[in-house]
Amino acid sequence: MTIASDNRWISKNIFIKCLYSAHHTVSGEWYYSDEKTNYCNLVLICSGTGFFTCENIETVVKRGDLVFFPSGVKRSMRADGETLEFRSFNFRYRLLFEHKTDWWIENPPLPLEFVRHIDDKVLFTKLEQLFAHIQRHYTTLQYEAAFQMRFYATEILSLLLSDLKQEISYSEKNITEKSIAYMSEHFTEKITLKELASIAKKSVSYYGKIFKKVHGVTPIDYLLSIRISYAKKLLENGSSVTETALLCGFSNVYYFSKAFRCKENMSPSEYRNSH
Repeated sequence: MTIASDNRWISKNIFIKCLYSAHHTVSGEWYYSDEKTNYCNLVLICSGTGFFTCENIETVVKRGDLVFFPSGVKRSMRADGETLEFRSFNFRYRLLFEHKTDWWIENPPLPLEFVRHIDDKVLFTKLEQLFAHIQRHYTTLQYEAAFQMRFYATEILSLLLSDLKQEISYSEKNITEKSIAYMSEHFTEKITLKELASIAKKSVSYYGKIFKKVHGVTPIDYLLSIRISYAKKLLENGSSVTETALLCGFSNVYYFSKAFRCKENMSPSEYRNSH
């Protein structure tokens, strides 16, 4: 496997230029085809059914399907006798890599299926929103529109690539997002597991189970890591152990010292002296 074929490297280094975006609602007689485009095309089916063809391979598409036409293929699209609604955007991409002062460009094929059904309802809603953002910016004349379209298109591809062959669904990841943001902003305060579960709008037991599945640690361990990380910065800048404990949300110095040693294999005082 080359670097360029690794999904993580694609997400990290891809540069996208959006060329066109639209939100179509077409009649049952609608038909479109073209020959060997010089751009890629992503289509999200919002309602209705149709028949989409890529290089003579025809597939029935319906709500929830994401269709990918890579550059250079022959494609055709037609409705199935009823109204068909879909969002789409055309784009070109390159992978940009940097090593010291050298840059190089690669253009590997994207590892996306021709038609993929999005079973995760939360992910589908997120994709609809991102497609809508691209289309909205495409229709404006604002100077930052190209940047905004690139941002949303990159997020779409990142979601699709990270979701491939994953045992963790986007819905499960989404459950933890708001609570993690809350931890990052309020870690200096007292935070309970019940409070975090309430932010996620889940029961304590279910929230704890999903959080550990997604992040590999419990919510309280995750919070502790945030606090220890901030504590290290304070200690490096000369703060006392007592002051650091209070500023990082620990109830007392003893608990802070015990937690710090467990994470860093040294006491806060030893860490402070080493810096």
